[in-house]
Amino acid sequence: MKSYLSRLCVKLCLPFSSDDNTVVGYYINIGVDADTEDEAAALAEKSIVDGIVDWGASEVFEADRKTVSKDILEKRPPQQVKGLWYRSGRVLFPAD
Repeated sequence: MKSYLSRLCVKLCLPFSSDDNTVVGYYINIGVDADTEDEAAALAEKSIVDGIVDWGASEVFEADRKTVSKDILEKRPPQQVKGLWYRSGRVLFPAD
């Protein structure tokens, strides 16, 4: 089992207005432990309940000291267990 970080672009099912803009989506980082990169992507996607992942604007990669900050890696539990171990805040984006 390996640790992965998914940087997801999520298109909201229900856009909303904020500061004279219509917010249509957000970016979020999700850390998971999984056997494969595909499984990590599926686990991350399953955790999204308010929109659809735009895989053309998203990525999944192995989480290690070269690719992920120490602060995020420290969120992993001491024993690897399949599933989610990190969820960042959302960075909203408006319609073009």
